[in-house]
Amino acid sequence: MTFTDSEEDRDESIYIKNSTPKPCVADSSNGASPPIMLNSSTNLTPQMKTKKTYYYGKPKSCHFCFLKSNTIKKLEEQIAGLKQDNARMQNTIDTGSYVDTGLPKPGLLPKVIAEKYKMEELVPGMNVYVSQEQLKIVQTKKTGTSAISFLLDTFYLKETQLLMNVTGANDKKRIDPPILSAMMTYTLDKYNDGDAKLRNRLRNKLEALKSKHRDGENPDRIKKVKSRKKSKLS
Repeated sequence: MTFTDSEEDRDESIYIKNSTPKPCVADSSNGASPPIMLNSSTNLTPQMKTKKTYYYGKPKSCHFCFLKSNTIKKLEEQIAGLKQDNARMQNTIDTGSYVDTGLPKPGLLPKVIAEKYKMEELVPGMNVYVSQEQLKIVQTKKTGTSAISFLLDTFYLKETQLLMNVTGANDKKRIDPPILSAMMTYTLDKYNDGDAKLRNRLRNKLEALKSKHRDGENPDRIKKVKSRKKSKLS
């Protein structure tokens, strides 16, 4: 039986129309394996069933995932800040200074810390800070000697003042130079008291505090001082 050219073309077109393309799976990792033609009778191995293309292996991202990651990052930063605040407050409790306010101890501080707690710089550019309330109080002082005396109590506890002097002589702790410079600059700019008068006031204040402390430790000395005063009056 022979076919004409038209019959052969018709049979070929019927075959192409009725046939469907068969999918193939190729190993995308190295490209060495030849493609495998799949049909209904093909037995798939577990490896072939779980094999995913490169597209599905890419990490997925979306707008909500981005927002969630940002939220987590901000929370982690807040936790780190709270840990720092907790450590600072614990140190404040241990040293016994300004526990009631929770503010950092007045003095030489980084600008970032001072701005965080809304502290005021005593003299612009010197990085010596006090609280807003302490600045208001020192501004009410009438003389430079009273102002610098108040500032000394602001920056140092009484217990610390007992162990220090202005110059650091006799193996004593000296007033920190940046703090002393800020105190002197502030009072000299605001009042008419001279440098020597202000330094002498600091020296007398520290000596008077030490004298009171010695009297408190030795009651007999207080009695002797009182008896001397009475004898002078009589």
